[in-house]
Amino acid sequence: MFYDRPFWDINIFDFNPETKKNRKLLNDIKKMKNYYVLFELISSMFKYDGLPWRQEFIEELLMGYGWAAIGKDENGIHIGYIAYTELDENNIPIGPATLTTRHAYQMEGVIDENIVLGFNNNIRLPELKIHEYADMFTESDISIKSIIKKARLNPVPLARDSKVEKALNNIMSEIEEGNTKAIAYDAIRDDLIEGSDPVTILHLTEPEHTDKLQYMSKFYDDLLRRVLTFYGHPLSSASKMAQVTSAELEGYSTYSRIYPYVLLDQRQDFMNRCNEILGTSFSVDFSDAWEHLKYDIVLNNEEVTDDGIKDDAKTDEGDNADNNSDPNE
Repeated sequence: MFYDRPFWDINIFDFNPETKKNRKLLNDIKKMKNYYVLFELISSMFKYDGLPWRQEFIEELLMGYGWAAIGKDENGIHIGYIAYTELDENNIPIGPATLTTRHAYQMEGVIDENIVLGFNNNIRLPELKIHEYADMFTESDISIKSIIKKARLNPVPLARDSKVEKALNNIMSEIEEGNTKAIAYDAIRDDLIEGSDPVTILHLTEPEHTDKLQYMSKFYDDLLRRVLTFYGHPLSSASKMAQVTSAELEGYSTYSRIYPYVLLDQRQDFMNRCNEILGTSFSVDFSDAWEHLKYDIVLNNEEVTDDGIKDDAKTDEGDNADNNSDPNE
């Protein structure tokens, strides 16, 4: 999960991206990069107050492992994971436990006495979607790069001998600089008599496939839209199709609220129990970027007011009907 970072030990001077092993390692690094981008994005959903340490120390445990432990001893308050020996009838750890922090500090305690457990979601699982989408984003990046390389217009001339090869390389360099230059080719007369071309061109690339880039780019945008919609930012309108109704698009606004509130409820419960058992003053809420999740939703042209009464909102059709009515009636 978060503590496994094998690519940090790479010696850059020994790294050769042309070998199969290192190409795979490079793809793994790309996947890890996408993983941490998604982790940073989603973990920014919350804003903690009162923590004695940075909030990613708690989020990396909750999102990476599905649960975390906060304990208090004579040396202060600590965040980490626990080793335990007892489980209750619902498979929840109870009794004595050893809390270990990210840098191997250990404290002995008892769960719900001086150690409090908190969970990432209702089913106590980590954010598995991050791994799934990190992999899909990585595959999209690889595909886009492959299309870009194959789309280059780069014909390859074949030389019959090393002398012609050297001459061709020189003239290609001159062409890149905008110069015109002649080359000596002793066998050109024989080639012309035989009807063969002095130089054969290989076309290894496929420039006509550049149109595929738009489809891969659209797929990448769809992936981003799906993950952001699930985590509270409905971007469905960005790809609205003709057969999608406005009511269906409005449904994403309610769908996007479901899981963020699951995450928030578990974290608030965690902080409240810490305050009750450990005497802390922790709190957590949606961050500014997710503040919109607290606002009322307008669905089917009806707005929910503070007192819970629904008021019909004017529609474009109603406005047009008023404008087109006969004043003599």
